Amino acid sequence: MFWLGQAAGDAATRGLNDIVVDNSVDREVREQAVFALSQRPRDEGVPALIAVARTNKDPEIRKKALFWLGQSHDARAIDLFEELLTKKIRSPFDPGSRRSGSAAIRIIAKRDALK
Repeated sequence: MFWLGQAAGDAATRGLNDIVVDNSVDREVREQAVFALSQRPRDEGVPALIAVARTNKDPEIRKKALFWLGQSHDARAIDLFEELLTKKIRSPFDPGSRRSGSAAIRIIAKRDALK
C-alpha cells in the first residue's frame, strides 16, 4: 500500500481514496491507505485526509485520518481541528471526539508558539 501512495500522482490519490471509502475492504487495509494518503504531497494528501475525517462512516478510519492530519502541521488541518473544537460534541461518551479534540488543542498550541 505504501508504494502505491508514492506512485503516479493524482491517480494514486484517487485509488487510495477508493480503498478508504470501500467498507468491503478490510479495515487494516483501509488504515494503510489512510497512511499512504498522509505520505502524498500536501496538496493532494491533506485535502484527501480532510475529506476522510469529515465523511468516512468508520470512526476508526476517521480517527486515523485526524491523527495523520495532526502530524502534517498543515494550516488546513489546523483549521479543521479548530472547526471540530468549536462544534458541539454529539455525545460526551464518544472517546474518539475527546481524543481528537485534545490532539487539536496540542496542534493549535504548537502553532501559536511558533508565531
